[in-house]
Amino acid sequence: MNFTNKYLIYIFPFFILLNLSCSSPSTSVLVLNYTPNFSKKIFKNSLKKTEKRAKKNYNNSNLQFKASKDLTIFLYGFTMNEAVRIKNDDYIKSKKFFLAAHKDFIRSVEYINKSLGLDYPNYEKWLNSKNEDKINFFYHISH
Repeated sequence: MNFTNKYLIYIFPFFILLNLSCSSPSTSVLVLNYTPNFSKKIFKNSLKKTEKRAKKNYNNSNLQFKASKDLTIFLYGFTMNEAVRIKNDDYIKSKKFFLAAHKDFIRSVEYINKSLGLDYPNYEKWLNSKNEDKINFFYHISH
């Protein structure tokens, strides 16, 4: 085996895993089993970019929705998973993970509420009413 091919054997699996971790969610789950820390870093960087775009474009419903969705996936896939995994060994550390996740879930709810408020102007009024107001969610689908 020549010099070039020898090193390609080592770098090829890296690019395969990178491609899988950045592709569809179903294959990302497969990659998570074999490279959880690497996948977490990739997902976290992607999440930071998504949140930055959502904050910059506050009136873009689709970006608000994506930020909420990606943040929720990250929290369940990494933060909550880590908290549950270490709960029996280190309860105090686990509790810190749960509290951090709680704060981030609040942020996720804020993103989705903003998205729904942009798509449905009467959303907040409907949400705060006691079933007196009606809103039709079926005719406006933008996601």
